[in-house]
This record gives sequence, C-alpha cells and structure tokens, in this order.
Amino acid sequence: MCWIFYAAGLNTGMEDIMKQMLKIELERAFKSAGLKVSLLIGIVISALHFFQKVLPTALDPLHFYKTGNLETVANVNNMWMAMGEGWHYTLYVRLIPLLAVVPYAVTYYTDYKKGIVKNYYTRTKKINYISAKYIAVFLTGGTAAVAPLVLDLIATSAVMPSFIAISHTVPCNGNGIWSYILFSHPYIYYLLYFILQFICAGLMATMSLVVSLYVNNAFIVLLFPSVLCEFINAVSTWIPVKYRYIKGAAPWRLFRIDQVAINYWQSYVIFICVVLLFDLVIYVWRGVKNDASKKRIIKRVVIACLILVVSGVWLVGYIDVNKRFPKPEQQVHSIGEWVRTGDTSIKVNSVEYMPQEEANSQYGSELLPDNGNNSNTYYFIAKIGVKNETDKEIKLSKTLLEHLGLEIYPVGVLIYGEVMENGELTSIKLKAQEQREIVLHFIMSQGVLRDDRRWMLKSHRLYCTV
Repeated sequence: MCWIFYAAGLNTGMEDIMKQMLKIELERAFKSAGLKVSLLIGIVISALHFFQKVLPTALDPLHFYKTGNLETVANVNNMWMAMGEGWHYTLYVRLIPLLAVVPYAVTYYTDYKKGIVKNYYTRTKKINYISAKYIAVFLTGGTAAVAPLVLDLIATSAVMPSFIAISHTVPCNGNGIWSYILFSHPYIYYLLYFILQFICAGLMATMSLVVSLYVNNAFIVLLFPSVLCEFINAVSTWIPVKYRYIKGAAPWRLFRIDQVAINYWQSYVIFICVVLLFDLVIYVWRGVKNDASKKRIIKRVVIACLILVVSGVWLVGYIDVNKRFPKPEQQVHSIGEWVRTGDTSIKVNSVEYMPQEEANSQYGSELLPDNGNNSNTYYFIAKIGVKNETDKEIKLSKTLLEHLGLEIYPVGVLIYGEVMENGELTSIKLKAQEQREIVLHFIMSQGVLRDDRRWMLKSHRLYCTV
C-alpha cells in the first residue's frame, strides 16, 4: 500500500514534520475509495435530477407556459437540484452526514486496528498526526458534500438560462441569510452557501473522527453523525419558535441552500462553535493524553475554544440586539424653522457663545456655576420662539424646557438650560395659542468642558435636542 511507503519515508530530521504528515494524510484521503464512493452517490442523485427534471424542461421551453405558470420562466435559479422541485435534494440533504463521513473519518479506527498509529508515533509527535488527520477528514467531508452540487449547478447552467431570481419564483425566504444577494447576484449567493456547507459538512465528518477514538466499531463510527442529525431534527420540532436560532440549528435546515425554512446565520455560529468545542477539547485531549507536553497543549486548546465560544455568543447577541432595536429616528431642522413637539411648537432664532461678564451685562444674568468660580465660565445664549398649540394654559417647565437641551456634536457635551429674565429664574406660562420668544442660558463651566478643549466649540455643530 502506498501509505506504508510514505510512512516509512518519514524522517525526523526533516525541517517541517507537520507538513510532511499533512501531505501524506491528504494524499491518502483524496485517493481513498471512500471519497470516490461518496462522490459517486452524490453524483448519481444529481444526475437523476438532471435527467428527470432539468433536461426535459430544457428540451421543452414552453413547459411552464403549458402548466399555466406564466409568471415563472424556467431558468437555473429554479431548476437546479438545490432550488428545483423533487425528492432528489431532500434525499441528498439527509445523506450529507453520511456522505461526509464515508471518505476518511473512519481511518483513525483502521489505523489503530492495524497498528499503523504506533508506526506514525515513532516518527513524529502525536499532535502532528492527529492534526493532519483532522484536517484531512475535514477537507474530504466538505468536498464530498459540496462537489456534487457544484457539478449539478454547472450542468444545469449549460442548458438553462441564468435569469436574476425573483422572490416568488424560488424557494427561498426573503428573511433568510443572504437572500438579498440571491435576488441580485445568485451565483455569489451559491458560492457563499457552498463555503458554508463545506464547513458544516467538514465539521460533521470530524465528529466521527472524535468518536473513533473511543468506539471500537467501524459501523457505529460511520452512522454516528447521521443518527445524531436525525435525533436533532426530531428534537428541533419540539423547540418553541421563540428559540428560533436553536431551532434553526437542525441539520436539515443547515444543509439546505434553498431555505425552505428560514436559515439564520446565528444557527450556523452556534453549530460551528459547539462542534469545534466538542472536537478540539475531546479529540486533542485523547490524542495527546500520554505526551509530556499534554498540559500545555490542552491549556492552549481550552483557552482557544473558550475564546471562540465567547466570541461567537457575543457576536450573535450583538448583531441580534442591534437588529431588534434599530437606531432612533432623528429629524434635523434649521434655525428659524418651526417644529411641532407635543403641546408646543418651537424654533431656534439664534445661539451665541459669550463669557459670563458679557452675558450678565447683556441679559441681566447673575447665575453662577456650581463651584462658585466665575473665571473661565461661559454661556450659550439661545433665543427660542415658543407657541402654545393647545386651547389651555401650559407651563413650559413641565411641557418643554425640562426636555430641551443643547448638544455639541461630536464633542460629547449635552447640557440643559434655564430661562432667565432680568437676572432671575422665571417659570413661564403660555396662554392658549400664545406665542413668545424666550432666552435660555446654558452654563459652560469648567465641570462641563475644561478650558483646553473649548477650542472645539468653534468648529463643531450645535443642536437643540428635544
């Protein structure tokens, strides 16, 4: 066998043993009979769909018109296996966990049974062998799951026109991930999903690899992902809709490109994080448990997994909460423009910035900052027109002034002003439909903005915010 030759060819004096180990494992993986069998099964299902669904439609361009479906023109986006009608794709999705495992996931079990593992361990560290094995299993699993779909898409696009997808002509929910790309650039959408499916199928294959470390039965190793997926599919039907991200982690949803049920990107994050945590902790722990460097390796793996999981949870929460709570709407108006707010209408006539002495002399103000220090204290003086829009008397301090502030953007200052007339605080009341101009004093003391930053006030925007 060729793998014995390569194993014997390992030399501990090589500069990079890991690269050599990986090269050997990848060559074994992609030349394996298991990969050929998986690809053959996927291609057979794809070919059946092509000859039963795609080709007859391509030979009869008026097919859809004959059935009375005048809105739908036959094209790639509604005819290839992942988007077309029929049992073919449903069967293919159900078989993905098995197709991903068959190529190479059982080889650790066979290597161990034949004593090949010990032969490898005499020539390289355990971590090199199990890492190369993990990568090879991941890549072959992803390839087996995606390659038949890619071939089907290529074949379909050779005989069917490629029209831009329309929302009601493809089995894809407009709320699903990347749906906006599907309806503008469908092939980019398919490429993104191929990558995502490759990752999920590859990780599914690695689960069998992990199981093979503990189970002394090749049949169980092969069927474990399929049984687990069907179990999760069944359990997901009992999960309430409000836990949609967990419900969406069911494999029959994850592996579907057409999104007949809405696919959520959070579900993929949960799936990937859980499987990686399961794989890396258990697989690496078992693989290096007798190495002298075990503790160091395990510590690094655990830390990496924790960082990955925490990052994934944070990312899901961050994006979800910002989607559910969008930014509040802001309306910006110019000086002199009337704006209705509650029981009143207001407009800003002018805003001035001046030292306290000038404000005292011009407006009769004697208001001091909280620290009682008059030096370096400035005022913003805003003249505001106010109109009572109701048929009853209102008190501005309750209806408007306690909600009206001066915001300096992007300095980060928000202060509230007070009405003063003739040097005294004033509680203004407006009669029904009365209109008048008031003067608001906003104190810019040292506690609000220190002296060395006040230059920013001249070059940044001022807003009266309600």
